[in-house]
Amino acid sequence: MFTAACIGSTSAGGKFSTIANSKKKFREAGTELSNKEEWFLEERAKEAERKGYSPRKGPCVGSKIPWVFKESADVPDNVYLADMYEYVSFMGDIHHQLDDVADGGKVLLRVRPRTKQRNRLED
Repeated sequence: MFTAACIGSTSAGGKFSTIANSKKKFREAGTELSNKEEWFLEERAKEAERKGYSPRKGPCVGSKIPWVFKESADVPDNVYLADMYEYVSFMGDIHHQLDDVADGGKVLLRVRPRTKQRNRLED
C-alpha cells in the first residue's frame, strides 16, 4: 500500500493530510502547479537555485531555521547546502519532538550529540 502525506506550512501552523493513495496518483497530482508549490516548495527551490544553492547527488538544500517553524518565514538567506543523510535525520528528530505539539505551540528543542555513527549503507 502506498500513502503519500503532506505537511503544509502556513503562518498558522502545519496541516497533515493524505494527498494520494497510489504512486501513480501522486505523480499525476504532482504535475499540477498549485501542488508543486504546496508540496515541493517550488518557489523556494527556484529562489535557492538563483542564489547558487543547486545541489547535485549527495547534498540537499536545507534551512538554517527549519521551515516547520513560523519564525523561519522572514529569515533572509535561510538556506544552505546540507548533507542529505544528516539533514533528513536531523529533521526527522525535530518532527519526532513536535509530534504532540499543537499548531502554534511553543517548543524547546533538545539537540544531543549522536552516540554512534551509523553506516549509511546499513540503513
